[in-house]
Amino acid sequence: NVSKAFSLWRSLVGLGQEEEQVSPPIETMIFDNDHGFFGASKAVRSPRPPFVFLRVGEVVLERKGHMIGVVVSWDEELRAPQEWVDKMYSNSEDTKAEKTPHYKVLFGGPGPSSLMVAYLPQTQLERITGM
Repeated sequence: NVSKAFSLWRSLVGLGQEEEQVSPPIETMIFDNDHGFFGASKAVRSPRPPFVFLRVGEVVLERKGHMIGVVVSWDEELRAPQEWVDKMYSNSEDTKAEKTPHYKVLFGGPGPSSLMVAYLPQTQLERITGM
């Protein structure tokens, strides 16, 4: 169901009810920004710390929505605007995820040629092998 997939994506990237946005809108920042948010750091991070389990290019399963995607970048811990953090991590269990590695993941969208981008904690992703 296309609308169900799109609703899931909107919740994964922190988009819900439309609110008045301060420039630039958060939904555009997930693609690229100059603040290093959402895995957009321009700094080379090598070697990768051992607690960052996934590598760029690995195929993953998003555990809640069972969507298949590809890791395109990572952060050692959550790096996002406070407004987005407050929206996404509102309860105490979620706040634990703020200190875990986060990944920008590219998913196939609801249409045949559409893509979706999400920024997710390591705890929501599972490596897929043997594909």
